Amino acid sequence: MPSFASLTGQSSPAPAIRGQMNPRAGRRHMGKTMLEPARPFAYRLVMRILFLGDVMGRAGRRAMSERLSPLKDRLKVDFTIVNAENSSSGRGLTAGHAQLLLEAGADCLTLGDHAFDQKDMLSFISRESRIIRPLNFGRDAPGRGFGVFSDPRGRKVLVVQALGQVFMSRPYDDPFSAVDTVLRAHPPGGMVQAAVVDIHAEATSEKMAMGHYCDGRASLVVGTHTHVPTADAQILNRGTAYQTDAGMCGDYDSVIETLEPYAEEVLPQRFADIPEMIETACLEGAKELIERNRPLDALPMLERIRENKQAKKLLEGYVYRIIGRWKDAQGVEYIFRADGSCSIVGEEGYFGGKGYGIAVGQEPYPEKETYSVVNLRGKNLTLKNLESGKNIRLTYVGEATEKPALQEQNEAE
Repeated sequence: MPSFASLTGQSSPAPAIRGQMNPRAGRRHMGKTMLEPARPFAYRLVMRILFLGDVMGRAGRRAMSERLSPLKDRLKVDFTIVNAENSSSGRGLTAGHAQLLLEAGADCLTLGDHAFDQKDMLSFISRESRIIRPLNFGRDAPGRGFGVFSDPRGRKVLVVQALGQVFMSRPYDDPFSAVDTVLRAHPPGGMVQAAVVDIHAEATSEKMAMGHYCDGRASLVVGTHTHVPTADAQILNRGTAYQTDAGMCGDYDSVIETLEPYAEEVLPQRFADIPEMIETACLEGAKELIERNRPLDALPMLERIRENKQAKKLLEGYVYRIIGRWKDAQGVEYIFRADGSCSIVGEEGYFGGKGYGIAVGQEPYPEKETYSVVNLRGKNLTLKNLESGKNIRLTYVGEATEKPALQEQNEAE
């Protein structure tokens, strides 16, 4: 249950009035029977705060214009906070649309990572104090990251917004220290009677961390940004109300407001670059591993994008082409496995290498080259032992066999 402070803004519960008892005497409470005092007068003055998640495009603005005022009347709302960062074509907020939302009944508008996508907001936010941009957006950003407002009864409401850092499109300042500074300066029951934190973030874990970080210091911590409402509305241990994401105000039959009639046209374009992103990530990751003398660790990435021209070239490296089981003229086996292990003349070890050099050792990722590839054509491989200077002619006889220990384990199973 919420603490008295989080509901009324009082720093501590009002004392019970002598002689006034609740008629439901004998109520069980924490294993004991107690008389419940009559509710103090302050309970009749509970503040009702309405928070609306990301208003998305034209559909969201229309819903606000037509339905916000009746909703406020029905719920007897005292103060309304609206996240409006996607209100203008899904990216940012124009001055005109901001004015429309405020006239519709919003008392405060919060923004997000698209705060200044609409350029007129750069100047308008400095003139309109009811718009809050993210606290940690940047020191030189115009506007304010928090504000203290009054409800119709004169009670003070602190509104703070911060951007998360995990999985976001650009690095932002630390949201936790930024919010902490504001909350310390505005304790509930002191300068303000309620405090609301809008955490605009991608990762649910980061939003939940903010909830627990602010527990007992804010009346409400609520997430925005993902446009999908979460079913975890709760009261935390110290009385702070929390929800990971409030969802959006937009079209139900949509993917974050991409309307269904246009899905066949829009969605392929929106996600068309994902395969290219995966290909780039695999290629760059493989190159990095090869540079760090871990080419066998890069093999799964290269195999995934083997049709890529650069990947094909990298796969031509000798360290990949010698993977398999080879024998010399005396029938002695040389086995090189894709996991980086090898068996040479019956001795187990590890191999790696760059270019023509092949390193073999007892530890993974050996660096000292012990063999060089003299020739590799088809099923014929010639290695030069760099210690003895002798050439070893090998013939490919099949795929590499498993490590002996692993083979025994598989046979036992």
